[in-house]
Amino acid sequence: MFYKYELKNIDNQNVLFLYSTLKYEFSVEINNDNFLEKVSRDYIKINNINFDGHKIYFVVDGIIVKNIDIDDNSTSDEYLPDQFFVNIRMNDGSFSEITLRKYLINILLPYYNMDLTIEVLKSICILYNTYAYKLMVEKGYIDCKDVYSNMITFNRSKANTKDTNLINSIINQTAGVFLTYNGNYILPFIHYSNSGKTKSNNLYPYLSSVNCLWDLLSDNYINLYEFSYKEINDKLKINIDSKANVKYNHILNKISFNDIKYSVEEVKSILNLKSNNINIILNKENIQFITVGCGNSMGLSLYGAKEIEKNSGTCYDILRYFFPKVKICKYIKRPTKA
Repeated sequence: MFYKYELKNIDNQNVLFLYSTLKYEFSVEINNDNFLEKVSRDYIKINNINFDGHKIYFVVDGIIVKNIDIDDNSTSDEYLPDQFFVNIRMNDGSFSEITLRKYLINILLPYYNMDLTIEVLKSICILYNTYAYKLMVEKGYIDCKDVYSNMITFNRSKANTKDTNLINSIINQTAGVFLTYNGNYILPFIHYSNSGKTKSNNLYPYLSSVNCLWDLLSDNYINLYEFSYKEINDKLKINIDSKANVKYNHILNKISFNDIKYSVEEVKSILNLKSNNINIILNKENIQFITVGCGNSMGLSLYGAKEIEKNSGTCYDILRYFFPKVKICKYIKRPTKA
């Protein structure tokens, strides 16, 4: 039926092109997706094709006549939300083994309570599929207070039936989908909003700086914090006044107060600021911290993602926009003959 194949990378997705000719009677089968999926899976197996995508295009005499997705209901059993297990290290050092589904529900509930839209929640779910796979391979467990997870306590996670059904639907629709860069799982970088552009980071080459002008309209675009000098001295364990020498090294992400240096993340955490995009003003009576955006500005912007969905974007469009260097993959069963 097929005389050759090609694998092409389109929008960071592995796409399979199968070539046929009108010498083969194709008129009936071309509209039978089940038949096309079966013969495609057989061809992939027989020819030992290393295909980890889900989109297949059928080319007849040089013309694309049909395309199908073969990922529906085909996730490898061991990676299904109810089959893959996540080991959680609790505060007391003990471990609790839970299903990936339960882990994802605990992750998604706080985001769901932020009134995020469906495709944005799917994007988050895919990022945390990836994170669960990554940490179970690399460490064998995830801390319950993990810096990336923001998990709510298991025995206090509550949601009404409607909420739970929606979250379970999101988990089912993104089952087995994950993100890689150079064959490795990525970290789930997520922030609420930024200064109009996301940040890259040399430590994580899959993070790109992309325009996100939607975020300029966010309620968290600018936030002002004022502290007396006594308050700031007590919180940061320093001794400054209005004449202090305060410097911000943007390359090293360090802030120095006279001779005492802090990382920007430390200042953000200690002072409970919404963003690490910080500007500092020394006044006579107080010190002001002006932050732009909410979060670290890296990876997926929740505010920007909602705007992409408003423009008919899917979770895959969202992830490709904010992570243009990564590959969207899915664990699928190896095709077998019927």
